Amino acid sequence: MQRVGFGASALGGLFAEVDDETARATVDSAWDLGVRYFDTAPLYGSGLSEQRLGAALRDRPREEFVLSTKVGRLLRVGEPDAAFFGAPPLAPVFDYSHDGVLRSLEESLERLGLDRVDLVLVHDPEDEMEAGLDALDALREAVPRVGVGTNSVETAVTFIERGGVDAVLIAGRLTLLDHSAERKLLELAYARGIELIVGGVYNSGILAGGTTFNYGDAPAEVAA
Repeated sequence: MQRVGFGASALGGLFAEVDDETARATVDSAWDLGVRYFDTAPLYGSGLSEQRLGAALRDRPREEFVLSTKVGRLLRVGEPDAAFFGAPPLAPVFDYSHDGVLRSLEESLERLGLDRVDLVLVHDPEDEMEAGLDALDALREAVPRVGVGTNSVETAVTFIERGGVDAVLIAGRLTLLDHSAERKLLELAYARGIELIVGGVYNSGILAGGTTFNYGDAPAEVAA
């Protein structure tokens, strides 16, 4: 895994609609700058991020990039997540069951147009921890590396302590504004030899000149 990666939530229209041409140009630019790790999820634009990322990557040499996606939400007909603009009419439905996570992975590969991913992360399992932990065992049947993707330091620590994870993606908790992952999670991941992927480094945009913080409007005390 390289030091800098590409988080593809914006390709799904997070906070603002993005057209296909802009999405493709963004991935192409990242590639030209040397980025070779890309992360996506079914939640991001109800599959739109996976579709666009796959379209931009599938003609490139597969051995030259690392790709991760996530499981825990199946996309079914309904209202998309309100944070994503321009998403198709598909609602994310939580499902951490054995069959659910394998179905999610299969559907992700179809959207990506690729035959494999390198890492699969159990996505946001805070409310269904036992099922989320069990999902790791199901995933090991299908992919070489598994882990958890979360905004919760406590969840990340629980997954590491339980064992069986190769990587943890922690979003928004190791930034200039939020240092909550700095001690226990960093130390634990290092001690256990777990790869730590730091996402959401701009706290949803506020640290890059935006007005959003932790997936919503920035409160006055943060915006100031």
